[in-house]
Amino acid sequence: MDRIRKCSLTFIVAIAMATAAFADKLPANRHILIIVDTEHGLALVPVGTPIPRSLALRVEQEKAIASFVRQPLRDDSALRAEAPLVFAHAPESAFEKARAAVDRANAAKLRLPGFKPIPNDFYFSVSVYFPSLDATIELDLDFVSYAYTGANTYVHAGGNNDLAFGWVYGTQSSNLSPDAFAASCYGSFTASADTSCQTGYYFASAVQATVTTYGRVNGRTYDGCGYAGASPCSVGVHATIIVTYVWLSGSEYSTDYSTDPVTE
Repeated sequence: MDRIRKCSLTFIVAIAMATAAFADKLPANRHILIIVDTEHGLALVPVGTPIPRSLALRVEQEKAIASFVRQPLRDDSALRAEAPLVFAHAPESAFEKARAAVDRANAAKLRLPGFKPIPNDFYFSVSVYFPSLDATIELDLDFVSYAYTGANTYVHAGGNNDLAFGWVYGTQSSNLSPDAFAASCYGSFTASADTSCQTGYYFASAVQATVTTYGRVNGRTYDGCGYAGASPCSVGVHATIIVTYVWLSGSEYSTDYSTDPVTE
């Protein structure tokens, strides 16, 4: 794997799109897929994926003995003190499970109210995938025409998570006042059922804005904690994605993909 640069285990994905120098070289719809691999301290992206210049990501994972009244995570400080993650390119074969999960998530997204893609619009999205809970947290932007932009937050819990029950939750906000993008969503599930929620697209007329997505998947396992692993665990993953966009004309917005060489 090629090391790109370090970021902390708790990190913010800030995608600052400041120039459009490479916009004409990018596909009409841009998707960045990130796999969170906390076991090895890595944030994985497919080989050949251009990395936004100011990319950083904030993620956290929780695991504690379950109780009916949720208590503060006892080892939270240790979690935050973990060694920095390393962004790394991984071969396409490493993303088979993640892409299959995102495909399932997208199929579910199309069935939910509030998501109606327009064929001629330009879509930009960032998907953060957690293999531990088969969870996807995604920010979608719909660039319609000059200054007119939509934002959607989507949170998906796949069926491969071994949870007795759980919840999905998402919010989005921006630096606009009033905040035209502000929205939230919530869902619950039992027996590892495939579940998702999304805010639906909210639109604003703004030449420039910073949009923040926060997504979380929480649940309780059947066992795995306590003495001999016989007690249920409270587990959770969450991520924050921040994107700053700038419109330059009626058909161009800034992308600012880094051309810095990859560090070996």
